[in-house]
Amino acid sequence: MKPDGGSAFPKPSTSVGGMIEFSEKGMTLRDYFAAAALHGTRPGRAFTDAEVTLIALDCYRMADAMLAERAK
Repeated sequence: MKPDGGSAFPKPSTSVGGMIEFSEKGMTLRDYFAAAALHGTRPGRAFTDAEVTLIALDCYRMADAMLAERAK
């Protein structure tokens, strides 16, 4: 399993004995980075299914690279 960077936007629940517990983990940092990479795609035209798959793969490759740099 690839590192996902943990939760990007966890939702804290009530504090129990001074400890914060997270009731919802939210999306992973990897998903957030991949979604951010989508902003580099060219809008304004319809993509074929094959192109959509390649774009998704590229976005996650960029997300993985960002997580690797972040870990250094």
